[in-house]
Amino acid sequence: MSVVLSLCLLVSGCSSRNTRDDEAILWIHAASSLEELIRGLGDAFSEKNGIEVRYNFAGSNTLAQQIAGSRVSGIFVSADEYWTDFVVERRADVVDRAKMPFGNSLAVVTAHRSGIRSVEAPEALADLEVEYWVMGNPESVPAGRYARAWLESISLIGDDSLWAIVSDKISPTLSVRSAVAQVSRVPGSVGVVYRSDLLRFSKDLKPVYVSRSDDLPIITYYAVSLSGDYPKGGSEQRFEAFVEFLRTEPARMLIDDLGFSRPLSL
Repeated sequence: MSVVLSLCLLVSGCSSRNTRDDEAILWIHAASSLEELIRGLGDAFSEKNGIEVRYNFAGSNTLAQQIAGSRVSGIFVSADEYWTDFVVERRADVVDRAKMPFGNSLAVVTAHRSGIRSVEAPEALADLEVEYWVMGNPESVPAGRYARAWLESISLIGDDSLWAIVSDKISPTLSVRSAVAQVSRVPGSVGVVYRSDLLRFSKDLKPVYVSRSDDLPIITYYAVSLSGDYPKGGSEQRFEAFVEFLRTEPARMLIDDLGFSRPLSL
């Protein structure tokens, strides 16, 4: 189901009317890079608490702009704080917000059939013969913003940053998953994606360089709870229950297995 259609069905103007059964459903609108993790966590949370969970996945920027102009309820999980703030500033029904107890790091990847070699130090990335550097659009996609900040932090001889060296080869995409798909198809390219994407798509991608967990920027995820047309009390309780569930041992095991490291700031 498309993102637009999914959101349309959730807005009161696109459905017949809200019911008590609808109010008992927890909708989670989450960044596409989180799909496997959020589905796993949501299904486990549903089984434990008896609350039906439904999902809507797209890029954080796409979801935020659509949610900001609608009355959808549920939890919005963003890959960065910018798009969380964007929604909070435009919706009057925000119940609560929280930093998620999981994070990520960046990886430079290429297709398995590519002849591009792996390197031990990030500075050595400047010496690789690469046709395209693929990443989420640095102007709007969280993964792209993180990628640019990381590349700018890598200093080379002559006071140039790695970003300055590769910026004319950037191929921006609409989401980090789009970057994964493009790198898989173009052997002469490398992509800057999340470490969790490298683990998820290891059959298609191989690592060129994986950033350290203490490299900046620290990648964290944020969530806000939106009541929509429902009473805020129920939304607040479901949000608190979900966030609390994320700190349980079964949730922690899934978070670790899928490569979502705990943020250093938590």
